[in-house]
Amino acid sequence: MGIEPNYFLDEISNIEVNAILDAYADNYKESWEQTRWLGFFTVNSMVGGLKKPEDLMKFDWDKVEKQKVYTQEEKVKLQYKLININKNKNGKI
Repeated sequence: MGIEPNYFLDEISNIEVNAILDAYADNYKESWEQTRWLGFFTVNSMVGGLKKPEDLMKFDWDKVEKQKVYTQEEKVKLQYKLININKNKNGKI
């Protein structure tokens, strides 16, 4: 994939930049996942004992993050903050 420098520097939108960066990150992750699977089968065929590819190599994206559970009071406070941010952005203080 190639992007003309003039387009990238002068015309590209933030949404397009985010899409390009997301695609790059996905390709990067997919490449390392393939490497991990190849390594898993290679090492496991010689040594054995590995139950899953994550036992061989761990990546940051393997970690499962716990989502914060908000109380009703915290939700209301966050909603008020969001409303105030939107008012300030629109110039309606």
